[in-house]
Amino acid sequence: MEKDNVKIFGVDIVELYDYSISESYNFLKDKTDYLDNINEDEIQTIMYSCYKEVYILLKDGSLYKDNQKIMNNIIALCFITCLSIYAIDKDRRIYSLKKDKSRGDFINNNNCKYKKILFDTLKIVALTYEKTIKVIGISMTDEIIDYEKYMGVDDIGYIEEENDIVIIKDNKIMSLFLNNEYSSNNISVEFNESNDNYMIF
Repeated sequence: MEKDNVKIFGVDIVELYDYSISESYNFLKDKTDYLDNINEDEIQTIMYSCYKEVYILLKDGSLYKDNQKIMNNIIALCFITCLSIYAIDKDRRIYSLKKDKSRGDFINNNNCKYKKILFDTLKIVALTYEKTIKVIGISMTDEIIDYEKYMGVDDIGYIEEENDIVIIKDNKIMSLFLNNEYSSNNISVEFNESNDNYMIF
C-alpha cells in the first residue's frame, strides 16, 4: 500500500501529516464523530495510518482508534512508516498496533519493560535492563553490523549536530549504526530531552 494513493475523508494522507493538532481536530470534528466527547486541549497527538485509520492519543494516556478506545496509559505513538505503528506505555513497553507479528513480537519482547526507548520516523532503539539493544525499523541490508555493540550497553542517547544515535559502553561514546567514536570533551549527547527529530523515554 502506497501512502501517496491514500486519502482519508477525501484528503491526501501526506497533506494530513502536516496538519497541526488544531487543524486535525477541526478536520475530524467536521468529518466524523470521533471527537464528540473530546476537547482539543485534551489531545496529545493525532496520527493517520495508510489503513485509513485515525489514532488519537489523549494527555491522560487514553488511545483511540477512530472512535473506539483501545488502550490506556500510553505516553507516545511511533509511526516507523504509515504501515508500522507502535504505542509506548508509561512502563516503557512497546506494542504493535498493526498485524506485524514478527516485528511486533520482537520489539514487545514478552511485554518487556525497557530501561530507555529512543525513536524517530525511521526506527525504534530500546535498551533493556540487561544492557542489550533491540532495534526495528531501519534497513541494514547494505551495512556491516557489529552485533557486539548491542550487548553490555550502559545508556543510549542522541547527538543532534551529527544526527546520530549513540551508545555508552565501556565509558566510550560510540555511534550505534556508524563507525564513529566521540570524545565527551567535544560533543554534546542528549540522554533525556526529546526534540522535533527524535523522542526519548
